[in-house]
Amino acid sequence: MNEQQIQLYTSPDGHIQLDVTFNADTLWLTQAQIAKLFEVRPQNITMHLKNIYTVGELDEKAT
Repeated sequence: MNEQQIQLYTSPDGHIQLDVTFNADTLWLTQAQIAKLFEVRPQNITMHLKNIYTVGELDEKAT
C-alpha cells in the first residue's frame, strides 16, 4: 500500500502556503497550486501542460 503524506509548504517570505501531497516519493500539485507557487494564472499552467503532452515529453494518462 502506498503511503500518502500531506505537508504544508510555506515560501521563505511567508507569502505562499500550499498543502502538498507526497505519494511514493512523488510530489503532487493541482494546476491551481502550481499557478499559485509560480505566481501565474492557472491558464498559463494549462498551456504549458498541453505543450508537454503535444511534444510527447510526458504521457497525459500517466499524469
